[in-house]
Amino acid sequence: MVAIKRCLSSGSSSDRKGYCTERGERILVYEYVTNGGLGKFIFETGTPLNWPLRFHIIMGIAQGIVYLHEYCDASIIHRDLKPSNVLLDSDMNLKITDFGLATILGGTMNEQGIRGTIGYVAPEYIILGRCSGSSKSDVYSFGVILLEIICAKRSSSPFHEDPSCTGLLDHAWKMWTAGRSLELVDPLQHDEPRIAEILRCIQIALLCVEPRQDDRPNMRDVILMLSCDSMRIPSPKRRGYEGPQTAPPCSEEQITDGAQSLDAH
Repeated sequence: MVAIKRCLSSGSSSDRKGYCTERGERILVYEYVTNGGLGKFIFETGTPLNWPLRFHIIMGIAQGIVYLHEYCDASIIHRDLKPSNVLLDSDMNLKITDFGLATILGGTMNEQGIRGTIGYVAPEYIILGRCSGSSKSDVYSFGVILLEIICAKRSSSPFHEDPSCTGLLDHAWKMWTAGRSLELVDPLQHDEPRIAEILRCIQIALLCVEPRQDDRPNMRDVILMLSCDSMRIPSPKRRGYEGPQTAPPCSEEQITDGAQSLDAH
C-alpha cells in the first residue's frame, strides 16, 4: 500500500492531506471533493448531466486509468473501479479514489477469495477465484461504468420488458446484436446532436466488457477510440471465457464490497 501511495501524484487521483494513528485507529485524510460520487449524477433523476459533460467525465476516467497503468513508477491495477469511487469537484473534474484493493502489476498478492464489487468484477476474476494480475480487469470495470453513464442505469438494473436479461450488460449485448443500440441511450439524451458519438461509445463499452480479457483493448487504445472519430472500432465478439476453471462458482457473499476496503473514502 505504501508503494502504491507514492505513485499516486496524478490530478485524477484524490490528494492525501494527512493521516491519523491515534487510539488504535489508522485513518487517511483526503481533500474534500465537493460534488461527491459520480453515481449521484447518473442514477438520480434530480441531477441529470448533458452529454458533453458525461463525455468529459468518461474521458477523465479513461485518462486516470491510463495514468495508473502506464505512467506511475510502478503500474497499478485499481481493482475496484465503480461510480462511487469516482468523485467530482466543484468544476466537475474527477478524482479516482479508494485504492484499498489496488495492487502493483506483477506484484505478489497473498489473499483468499474474491475482492471487488458485484457488477464491476471481471468474469475471469470470478471464475479463477483470484485476481488475474492483468490491467484488463480495470478495462472491464471501465466498460461497465461507460454503459452506466450512457444508459443512466445501474449494471444490476432489472429489465422488466425482457425478463431473460441478467442485467445491463446482457441487455446492451442484445440491443447491439439487434441493431437497436439507440434504445440503450438515456431518454434525456435522445435529442443530443452528438448521438453518433454516444453510439460509438456504446460500441467501445462492449469491447471493454468482452468476456475474454484478450479481446479487450488496453486503456490507451480506448482513449484513441474515444477521441478519434475516424478511427475504425472493431466489432465486439462476445466469445465465451475459456480460461482454466480452477475455482468453484462464487456466491455474492464471497465478494467483498469496495466500501469495506482499507482506503475507503
